[in-house]
Amino acid sequence: TLTAAYNPTLVERTATITVSGNGVAPQTITVTQDAGVTGINEKGDKPFKIFPNPVTNILTINNFNNGAIVSIYDVNGNMLINETAKEKIDVSGLAKGVYSMKIADSKTIKMIKFIKQ
Repeated sequence: TLTAAYNPTLVERTATITVSGNGVAPQTITVTQDAGVTGINEKGDKPFKIFPNPVTNILTINNFNNGAIVSIYDVNGNMLINETAKEKIDVSGLAKGVYSMKIADSKTIKMIKFIKQ
């Protein structure tokens, strides 16, 4: 999990991160944060919302930006759904449990957890 604070400067920030684990080769990634833009909701920015939570079959998403991509991950970090964001997402094929949803567009990445019943 990478958490970034608001970047109030006029200069983009860059970080290099090495991810490693048992039995796998380390991977190095570079994360760049645009100047003054983050996935943090700023004053006037409507946070995206999902409901119902817990959900049985259809998850409704409000306040996402056009062109956003929605990705749903299980507790092990496996991506199970990856598609263009739309108001209704069918999660009926997911097993009962806790999931993370990421909605990403060209300027922000937002995460939220939900429970599938």
